[in-house]
Amino acid sequence: MTVFRGIYIDIYEYNIYYTFCSPKRYAAKVKAVFNKTTRLDTEFQSSFEVIRKNKTPIGIIWVKDKKDICSIAHECFHATHEILQYKGLVLSNDSEEAYAYLMGFLIKKLMK
Repeated sequence: MTVFRGIYIDIYEYNIYYTFCSPKRYAAKVKAVFNKTTRLDTEFQSSFEVIRKNKTPIGIIWVKDKKDICSIAHECFHATHEILQYKGLVLSNDSEEAYAYLMGFLIKKLMK
């Protein structure tokens, strides 16, 4: 079983883990690595969820197909929103550049 890949976003002190696999393998990975049960529907193509480890939030992006750029972008938006809201930055005209840069950064990392 392949492990999660990780991205530590130091400016926001936030960890994102990501993986590309079937829903069943994703659920097994979450259980093995984090000892958590995911509420993933097997019909889904992707998801973003937050788990807590010692009260610290950890974001997990799962996408079934690594070539599915729409799902990658979609889940990266959810991750971006979670990270910046966690740090107190609400999406607005004044903060949209921070959201756009972080989302682009995440997409680029996942597309490697």
